[in-house]
Amino acid sequence: MTTYKGINGYAVQTVASDPSPGDPGQVFYNTTAKSFEYTTLQQGAWATGGNLNNLRSRLGGCGTQTTAAAFGGEAGGKQILTEEYDGSTWTAGGNLPVAKQNLAGAGTQTSALAIGGETPAAVSNTTQEYDGTSWTAGGNLPVAKAYMASAGTQTVALSFGGYTTVVVNTTEEYDGTSWTAGGNLATARNTLSGAGTQTSALGMGGSSVASPGGTNITEEYDGTSWTAGGNLNTARFFAGGVGLQTSALIFGGATDVSNTPTAATESYNGSTWTSVANMNSARYAVATGGAGTQTSALAIAGETGAGANALTEEFTGGPVNVNKTISFS
Repeated sequence: MTTYKGINGYAVQTVASDPSPGDPGQVFYNTTAKSFEYTTLQQGAWATGGNLNNLRSRLGGCGTQTTAAAFGGEAGGKQILTEEYDGSTWTAGGNLPVAKQNLAGAGTQTSALAIGGETPAAVSNTTQEYDGTSWTAGGNLPVAKAYMASAGTQTVALSFGGYTTVVVNTTEEYDGTSWTAGGNLATARNTLSGAGTQTSALGMGGSSVASPGGTNITEEYDGTSWTAGGNLNTARFFAGGVGLQTSALIFGGATDVSNTPTAATESYNGSTWTSVANMNSARYAVATGGAGTQTSALAIAGETGAGANALTEEFTGGPVNVNKTISFS
């Protein structure tokens, strides 16, 4: 009888718990799980990060995977809370001056923007600026709106799409003091995702009048006008988005009008979207504005279908070694 040892010249290692992934092709037997497993290459991987201190969805976010901020949102009501992430733990930051949900975020942990959104009173045109300690008033948007996407920094930002009393295609550009009109999206959408900079941005997915259950549309902005980019593989809205126009990541979101959450993650190279590793938890309404890059991203909170959560997941991009179970069925 042919044996693994006879073919490869060594016995299968027996372990009580999975070791750190080694070289691709390594095979071992996990006595606790009672399963044979192997190490293989995977295009990126999601890992569990530290939970937020407070449940939230429909919030704003910004920063990097190891220095992020999350603010506003919804959890049984609109929120004023800000939390800051150091790569492992969330701690309380300065509160927003007004509770907001369905807002957009941009910038860094110590130089952030909270753009528009819904307050307890109405859809808002206000912008708040964060210095790492407290929020102060910034310039107002030309029109009150929520559910929009964003890109850029505190002093060179972009807001696009969204909802006023209807779904809109408008774009606004911020110079650190005031907002001015930019070029309109080709397709009006809300709950879309954004990435990039003010002069090189990406608008991904979202819900339109024609496709309320999510679109696969990608548009690219050059600082003046929007043009068509490569279509997403999974049509979605309320997803997370990070990165640059030529190296972006989209993750999670909802795929139909019933808000069915997805764990699907896709990577963009400037023309084509490629499916990479799924999130550990399918969810939508994660932080808008996002945090991180295509290869080092953070998915903050959201909804799994059972209300707001406090989950944080960290994405490491590129080929990585992972352990998988061997199926004999």
